[in-house]
Amino acid sequence: MGLRATVRGKKYQHRGCEAWSDAAVVVRRAETSTDLTAASNVLFAMLHTFNDANFKKEVLDSKVPVLVDFWAPWCGPCKKMGPVVDKLAEEMDKEPIKIGKINVDENQVTPNKYNIMSIPTLMIFKKGSPVDQLVGLQARDELKERLKAQQD
Repeated sequence: MGLRATVRGKKYQHRGCEAWSDAAVVVRRAETSTDLTAASNVLFAMLHTFNDANFKKEVLDSKVPVLVDFWAPWCGPCKKMGPVVDKLAEEMDKEPIKIGKINVDENQVTPNKYNIMSIPTLMIFKKGSPVDQLVGLQARDELKERLKAQQD
């Protein structure tokens, strides 16, 4: 699976991408082929899309700490938190961590399992267990500090 896009007549492909919906946003926002390449390189470095089917493999079985953003497209605070999480993924792309999102409307099993009652909720998982949780809008620096505290 991979991202294929044509920008101003030039074709681009990124293989191994599971974050198709997030990648589509990057493609829509890209104005030039350089924008697409730079944006997709950042996006594919760290931003993941989690779902009920891949949550165990991508989050619980991960060998590195994982920040999960539980969100929904209709949620105003989630729309404001999204760019913060995206920027954090960009800033921490060289760190041994994983950052991603799970849409609670499309994936109801996982949020129910972790008693997600309000969104946005951000949870940090380490070695298969939740170790930290924040609800509502959060500052990028606060998230970064909490993630760094979970690194070995």
